[in-house]
Amino acid sequence: MKLTWKERFRGLDVAVDLGTARTRVFVRGRGLVADEASAVLFEGGRDPRFPALRGKVLAVGDDALRAAASGAGALVRPVADGCLHDPEAAADLLAGLLRKAGALGVRRKDRTLLAQAGCGGAPEREAAKNVALRVCAREVVLIEAPMAAMIGTGEDVTDGETRMVIDVGAGVAEAAIVRNAGIVHCESLRLGAERIRPDSPPDEAAAVLELLLSLAARCAAAVPPDQAGSLRAKGLWLVGGGALLPGFADAVAKRTGLPVHTPEDPTLSVIRGAGRVLDELDRLFRSATP
Repeated sequence: MKLTWKERFRGLDVAVDLGTARTRVFVRGRGLVADEASAVLFEGGRDPRFPALRGKVLAVGDDALRAAASGAGALVRPVADGCLHDPEAAADLLAGLLRKAGALGVRRKDRTLLAQAGCGGAPEREAAKNVALRVCAREVVLIEAPMAAMIGTGEDVTDGETRMVIDVGAGVAEAAIVRNAGIVHCESLRLGAERIRPDSPPDEAAAVLELLLSLAARCAAAVPPDQAGSLRAKGLWLVGGGALLPGFADAVAKRTGLPVHTPEDPTLSVIRGAGRVLDELDRLFRSATP
């Protein structure tokens, strides 16, 4: 990717989905420019738990995983169970991915739309926002990941109908009721698809699966009575890595009593939706709270 003079002068409009397993970056007018592992490899010999004592960054993303597999450096994953626990490493990751894509300018000029957990607290949102501000952004707007995921399915979230979305990522699962481009109800679970992979211990995988199904049932039961009919008609969208687990969609349908839909490539629903929202970026930044 080569920046035009206008992009260098004005900056880019960027959407970021900083996930437990993968980080994805979408640039307005360019599409998806990065989809790589949420990992940073630091120079070895220093404790990776203490940012001030770390060595230089050796690699980020998929390159970091490959290098670490050969025994090089100290590997750090900045996001765990859906929580941003290492902002410094996250900033190194985002900067590295943008640099690899040729989308990192010399000054912070970009406007960034950052997908964040819908049920996350204010400290988590502020930490994620500061990562983007530190790396590339002059302005940041946060969008709830479940809302971005719902938009990414291609559904019209402004039509007054009620829908449900369950986003089961690698480290966190979120279930949300969506209506009129807003979240009516949201619940989260700091467990995700990594805990119910085929190579997981059977007892643990079964317990986590039950927790995920209970999360879906609780969220579905929280729909306001006057919206229940609309929800039954429009149904539930299953996105994230969990949507690809064999039998999971059928289990969710049985537990909730709702029709379950799975979009094409459900792992990209959040970044696809965030990318679509970039077209509304001017309006969002005018209305965003500083």
